Order: sequence, then C-alpha cells, then structure tokens
Amino acid sequence: MVNKYSLALPVKRSILETEDPWVKIPILKMEDWADFMLRNNCWHVLCGLVRPDPERERAILASFWSKFRQLNPDHDVFKLESAGRLLLHNTAPVVLHGDEGCGRKHTAYLVVSFRGLLGRGIQAGEREKCQKAVKKPYLKQLCNYRGHSYTSRFMVAGLRKCDYTGENSNVFSALMSSCAKQAESVATTGIQDPEGNKRWMIMLHITGDWPWLHKSGHFKRSFHNAQKKKGQMVFHGICHECRAGQLGIPFEQVSTTRPLWANTLFEEDPFTQPSPFVVVPHVSGKLPNLWTWDFFHTWHLGVAKRFIGSILALLSTVEAASNVDDRFSALSDRYKQWCSSNGYRAHIQKLTKETIGWQTTGQFPCGIWHKGELSTVMMDFLESQFMLRSFPDQPLLELCRQATMAINACVRTMYKADLWLNKSQCLEISGNGLRFIRRFEELAKQSKDQGKNLFEFAPKIHPLQKIFLRLHWGANQNIEQLNPLSVSVQQCEDFISRPSRLSRRVTGGHRAPERVTDRYLMASYPQWIAAGYLVRPG
Repeated sequence: MVNKYSLALPVKRSILETEDPWVKIPILKMEDWADFMLRNNCWHVLCGLVRPDPERERAILASFWSKFRQLNPDHDVFKLESAGRLLLHNTAPVVLHGDEGCGRKHTAYLVVSFRGLLGRGIQAGEREKCQKAVKKPYLKQLCNYRGHSYTSRFMVAGLRKCDYTGENSNVFSALMSSCAKQAESVATTGIQDPEGNKRWMIMLHITGDWPWLHKSGHFKRSFHNAQKKKGQMVFHGICHECRAGQLGIPFEQVSTTRPLWANTLFEEDPFTQPSPFVVVPHVSGKLPNLWTWDFFHTWHLGVAKRFIGSILALLSTVEAASNVDDRFSALSDRYKQWCSSNGYRAHIQKLTKETIGWQTTGQFPCGIWHKGELSTVMMDFLESQFMLRSFPDQPLLELCRQATMAINACVRTMYKADLWLNKSQCLEISGNGLRFIRRFEELAKQSKDQGKNLFEFAPKIHPLQKIFLRLHWGANQNIEQLNPLSVSVQQCEDFISRPSRLSRRVTGGHRAPERVTDRYLMASYPQWIAAGYLVRPG
C-alpha cells in the first residue's frame, strides 16, 4: 500500500557496512537526502526559505559564506572553492547531531541526523503571533527552529542500544566512519540536480550533549576527567579543544576574559584514535573544533539546574514556616500562582526539596528535571520574585538577583537575534553572560566560606564560559559571529523523541531498525505535504 500509493518519502535506503556481514543496519545517506530534495525542488529547505526561489537561494548561500569567510578564513571550503571543486552559492551548510532517546522497555535508542544551519527562525511566542508579520530581508539568515522537526531534520540512522554496544560495539565506529564518508562525498563530489547542475553540502559542526561529543569524537579529554574528590590528581583535562582542567590550568578560572586555558587552544591532540572525520572539510589545524558545544545542554540542562536549585534552597529559608517542607510548600504556592497569572505552563505541580535533590544540607542542590523549558520557566519565575521582593539582609540573594537578571537578559537577546550577531549584540550577550558567570563564582565562594553546599562548580561552567568568550573576542575584532543558538539542539531533541517513540511501537528483533526507518519515512510524508514542500499526486 505504501509503495503503490506513494505514502512515504521516496528516500533511498542503504545498508551500513560493518565487520559482521550478518549485522544489517539501514541508513539514509546524506547524498540520498540531497538527491531527494533536488528531485522534488526542495533545496530551499536547506536555505531557510518556505518556497523555492533559486535566485534568492543562491544569494542567501553566497552571503552566508561571505560572512563565514570573515569568521574562519582558513576553512577548507574556501580551498575547495579556489580549486574550482565547488560553488559557494550552491553549497548549503549543515550540522550533524546525535543523541539517545527512550526505546522499548526504557532502553536507549540512538538517532543520528543532520539539518541545515539556515532555517526559518525561532518559533514565535503567543504574543509575537498576534502581531503583524514583518517581512524578512531578501538575504535573511535565521536559526533553524521553526516548522515541524520532520521537515527540518533528516535521519541518517536509528539503532537500538544492543545494536551498537557489547558484541556490536564496532557498529558505532562503522556508523561514524559512514557519516564522515557521507560528509566528504557531499562536500567534494556533490550531488547533481535534474537539470545537470551540481549542489554541495558542508558539514560545519557535530553537535549534541557532552556524552555524545565525547563518544563520537573518541576524545581522551572530557567531563569524565574532572576531579571528583579532594586531593585527586587530574592529568587529561576536561575539554577537547584546550587543556582546561589539567594541572596548573584550572577550568574554574572564570573571572577574567583571558584565562590560562585560552593560550592552549588546539595545542594537544584530544583523540584516542585517528578520527574518521579528518576527511571532512574543516578549519586547518583545528579538527576538534568540528565538535561544538550546545547551549541547550550547557545552560538549560546544565548550569541552570544547579543555579536554580541553589536559589530555591536559599529562598526556602526566608519563607515564614517552621520546617523545611512547609517552607517549600509556601514557595510552591508562589510558583503555581505566578504560572497561572502569567500564562506559563507549570510542568511540575509542586516544588519540594526532592525537586532539587536537596534531601540534606550536605548535598548540593540541583534540579532533577530533564525538560529544558522548565529551566526557562523557573528562571522567569525567579526574576519576577527578585523584582517583587527585596532581601536587604541576604547578600547571597542579592548576588542571585544580579546573576538572574544578567543571564535572562543574555538569553533573551540571543532568542531575538538572527543567525549572525553584530558587534553590539555580541557585546550585550557576552557582557551579560560573563557577568552571570562572575556572580556565580562569587556565590560559590561565599557559600563555601559560610559552610553552605550551594552553587556547585561543575565542568559545564567551562563550555558556557567559552561560548560567551568567543562572542567577546569576536566583538573586539569587529567580526560578526554565529548565534550560539545556531548549533543548539532544542528542536533536535524533539526530533530524537519521534523515531524513539516509533521504536517502541514496532516488533523487536534484528529488523526493528528497518521497521523504524520505514515508519519514519511514512510519518514524515504528511508533514512535508502539510508544509507545502511536496504535492500529493492526483
């Protein structure tokens, strides 16, 4: 029925080549996705447009690479252009992403996908939807968030946990090698459209949470190497780009714009084995830069959870109640009332000491939620509390107020901005971001001096600092910078959950990945029709 009535996306399915000929993992190659889009006149999807417009597509891509040349003049894409091997106005920038969702029986289901760096912007809120639409510039370049994730993200492979671990551990390496070869192919060989013209794609970054970066890059330096107890000696460091975390080069040095690790960028090879991604065009001598930090996991599901947990612990102490449970109950009532009054979804119905993992004062508070939107809602709630209430006798809460205002202003500026940030935007975002980090450091110091286990200094403070410092350094050079949200994965997280959900609805066994791939192509088809990208045959 599916084949007879064309009820699925007509994307060619290939088989991943592994050491074991009996292991057959279906994959959807990047070149086959590109071929599908060109055959159906959908190249505009990778250019951030809603409708095909070949002249505008070429103009947007040419403008993008012109700006990117200022940022990374040594990137291999410009060498390919100089050699006549590609045309920049026909070359789309893409990003590779990987993460694990929840499969059958609560086991992990790995989904690897790619997407265009250019998109239709960040999804408008309810207030913005009511306003009159503003016509975007001819050469608009926006982040890739709006639209259904099935129409903006493209699955490469989906694997059950047992397919790439244990006896099948070689499958993951084979998948990474396949992704590297695909990225090389679409960058150097290109894809031919029906009119005989060549198109190319350049994979600029690999993004995802820190465990994914560590595993896909085979790095010897990651958060796993952070000091876990007093007196422990650390040698490898925590960052694949620099030597932060090694002896004499602390990653906790956040009160300066020139930390010691800044002079060690790309000094040491971070790979435990030769990387297959060396064949992918990248900035010469900076292959580790291919794996980039994701703001969503760094802030919303990282530093923010520790920051919010510590503030809630402090706010609970100023509530007028006799015990900790009653104090959190009063704080919870404030939160629910605020959500109701301001039209926010509460996500959690009750704030307790368990919500922040603070069963005893000997523990560092940290939010236990796994939904990034809850961190955003909680930060808005905390800002409102600091605007309505003052705490003159609580110096820690005054620092919390300053830090909250700073990071909220920073994030709002990013969400309102386009793909490229000018100098003033870079200075505003980096200024507020670095101000937050300095306040966070001061909060950690004062809490320690007072014998309070608050504001834990976790390794994720390092990538957060690095994100802001890059904008700060770029602004000083008067070079436009990419919005950190351009490689963030909020929409990718939505996409990951969809094939993972499909994996829970198919029969288990070695054919499960094949069935999930088929159902994914079937589920994507009506979304492409609804978006107007495809026309259903009569």
